[in-house]
Amino acid sequence: MQLRFAHRWSLTLLLVAVLALVVSALLSRWALHRGFDDYLMAAESERWQPLISELASEYAQDGWSSLRSEPRRFEQLMQRFGPTGALNPALGPRRAPRPPPRPRLGAADDPLPPPLVEAAQTRPPPPPSVIDDAGNYIAGARPPRRDRVPLRLPVKVEGKDVGWLLLRDPARLSNGLTDGFVRRQGQIHLAIGLSLLAVFAALAWWMSRQIGRPLSEIGASMRRLSSGDYEHRINAGRSDEFGELAERCNRLAATLESARNAQQRWLADIAHELRTPLTIIRGELQAAEDGVRPLDARMRQSLQAETERLASLVEDLRTLALADEGGLVRRHEPIELRSLVTETLESFIPRLADRNLSLVQDIAKPPLWVDGDADALSRAIINLLENCCRYTDAAGQVSVTLRGDGRDVLLQVDDSAPSVSTEALPRLFERFYRGEDSRNRASGGSGLGLAIVAGIVKAHHGEIHAEASPLGGLRVAIRLPPSPSKGRAA
Repeated sequence: MQLRFAHRWSLTLLLVAVLALVVSALLSRWALHRGFDDYLMAAESERWQPLISELASEYAQDGWSSLRSEPRRFEQLMQRFGPTGALNPALGPRRAPRPPPRPRLGAADDPLPPPLVEAAQTRPPPPPSVIDDAGNYIAGARPPRRDRVPLRLPVKVEGKDVGWLLLRDPARLSNGLTDGFVRRQGQIHLAIGLSLLAVFAALAWWMSRQIGRPLSEIGASMRRLSSGDYEHRINAGRSDEFGELAERCNRLAATLESARNAQQRWLADIAHELRTPLTIIRGELQAAEDGVRPLDARMRQSLQAETERLASLVEDLRTLALADEGGLVRRHEPIELRSLVTETLESFIPRLADRNLSLVQDIAKPPLWVDGDADALSRAIINLLENCCRYTDAAGQVSVTLRGDGRDVLLQVDDSAPSVSTEALPRLFERFYRGEDSRNRASGGSGLGLAIVAGIVKAHHGEIHAEASPLGGLRVAIRLPPSPSKGRAA
């Protein structure tokens, strides 16, 4: 079974906690033993310090001669200056301790032999040894091997080591009391470790819940999005990364919902735009077939107009699809935009004259170069001018401005009244959108012209926006990046 992320996270935290506690326990145990051993060694050294001082005085008088010649001299020093209980009967001249009396057979009131542990704890400590600075034996018990001497106390005279007092087993100081202390400390550490482990386990469980809950909500939301439920939103009431992720998921859902609604509107608008001319054509043909209306020049002219309108709509749809896919811009090459705009305006003057519109040109004199497709840019300019012709009142004015601002190339197309409402400005570049004043099909187009312009500008890495014009109508402003091969815009 595959573990979920929250479970893996909690297990990881728990394992890290266990590892940290184990390492901490081992280090604490080592530090406790090391510190306690150092303490015992220091205490042992202090206990033997009077004897060491007397040994230094003996050496200052005649060296080690008296101790070498008088074996009992060291025993006397031990009795006078050694710690209490440090004298071992074995220090005598090879004297063996007297054996205890043999118990009588059948004596019921004889006590049982003490346990081995008690016997070990009541035995006197091993006797020390004295050696000179060269390691030669001086007095006391015969010194053990060097690797079995855990404590060597120096005998100093005038700051120089002249001998050593060897303690064979100072670890015997760690009697039952000290062993019990160490054992109790270990039990306390174990209890603390288990308590901390329980706290860490609870913390890991709580953190897994805190992590798993938002992840589960986001996962469920993604599954609903993948099934087509774009209305669902996540409650992003957090200020951390999960809240940011939930907010991004909500924006994704809103974008998908908007795209679906736009697609539905797009299909509905296409069906509506196609149905109108087709209905007129079918009605005219049906009337002619039924003999209601004669198939005269007037009917043929009506059929021709609706057919052209249908063909124009289909061409606009194809152009818009190409613009969305980037296929409308087939090449990117340096274009001198000043010449392109001038030529397009000259070709469009008759159309403006038919609408009784005057043209004002404010074209920069220096050449303005951009990278793009000349045919696509010319199509965008024509669509803007056609939009002015369709929606500007007769005897109005159209103004075209082209200049460079040092960073981009700016193209502005202004017209006179009527204006567009502030609410409608952001929607002018939507497909099939027509302002309220242009819904009359006699003057209004299909509503795809400005959408095509926006697609062409986007394909040229430019920006486009609409605003109210100082002339009283609409201003469409286009910014295009200059051609890198021709330098910056003047």
